[in-house]
Amino acid sequence: MHYPVMTEKHVADRWQVSLKTLLGIKRDFKPEVPEAAQGLDAKAEDNYFTAKEIAQAASQPIHLFRDQAERNRKRVPHLMLVGNLRFSLPAILEWEMANRGCWCCIAVSWFGLD
Repeated sequence: MHYPVMTEKHVADRWQVSLKTLLGIKRDFKPEVPEAAQGLDAKAEDNYFTAKEIAQAASQPIHLFRDQAERNRKRVPHLMLVGNLRFSLPAILEWEMANRGCWCCIAVSWFGLD
């Protein structure tokens, strides 16, 4: 289906304003962004980190976060946001606590002292 396209001259005639006034309105128009949307974007950027940043924060080797096979094997929580790999610090800390393991329990079972 073909829709007719209105030129700026046609719009100015329909709105009953001069072409100069219409072009001034078009030039000065700045859409308002709700504050809630601005806060969400700023908050989202603060909560997600790159592999390098999260490796430093968690004191873990960077290959653990960059290598897909290693991430999948160790079940590291991550997000792929439009092809960019991102990590949430609270999720990584929770993952570390759950997968840390008790070293004394490992040593006991290793040396057969059960």
